[in-house]
Amino acid sequence: MTSSADKVALVQTALTLPVMLISLPAGAIADMYDRRVVALVSLSLTLCGVVGLTALQWLGLTTPELLLLFCFGVGSGMALMNPAWALLCL
Repeated sequence: MTSSADKVALVQTALTLPVMLISLPAGAIADMYDRRVVALVSLSLTLCGVVGLTALQWLGLTTPELLLLFCFGVGSGMALMNPAWALLCL
């Protein structure tokens, strides 16, 4: 989509930044609520982001900024999922 190395690096940042920002609150949420519900909500959030990005790409409407936004949304869902998944496996 772009030849700018900065924007390519921002995609990885958008995927991993939510882990840094959301991990502590996500751990508290996983402890306070049913872990299966938290896992389902987080996977639903991730699914919505992936389906939305797929639809925009299929329609040819994806811009680098929208890609970063959706990557941040998918990363947020996965950051919310990680503590719930780790505690489900115990």
